[in-house]
Amino acid sequence: MNAKLEELDKWKSHNVYDLVDKGNNSFITLRWVMSEKYVNGKLNAKARLVAKGFQENKQDILSDSPTCNKESIRLALNIIASLNWSSQSIDIKSAFLQNKTIDRDVFVKPPKEVECPP
Repeated sequence: MNAKLEELDKWKSHNVYDLVDKGNNSFITLRWVMSEKYVNGKLNAKARLVAKGFQENKQDILSDSPTCNKESIRLALNIIASLNWSSQSIDIKSAFLQNKTIDRDVFVKPPKEVECPP
């Protein structure tokens, strides 16, 4: 639960959302992605709140958050291995929350852990 609350605090501190009345708007539901990893020998829980983007009414193909597909990652890793290169990765906390603003309205239904006024 602490990991979920920490993620909700990040959304709030980065001003990611505004509370609005549902009205006639269609909305996307959110879900939690939970993971655990060891950091300095201690098991830490990590929670990410993600939107189910496939629920959005898509008029055009959107690319607000482009990502690599599995085949592209496998190809890149194959090339790296065949050339005896080394690879590294980093994790930037809340990076997706600090991106530019999108040019459309997206309405999401908050998870049950979020208290919203009636």
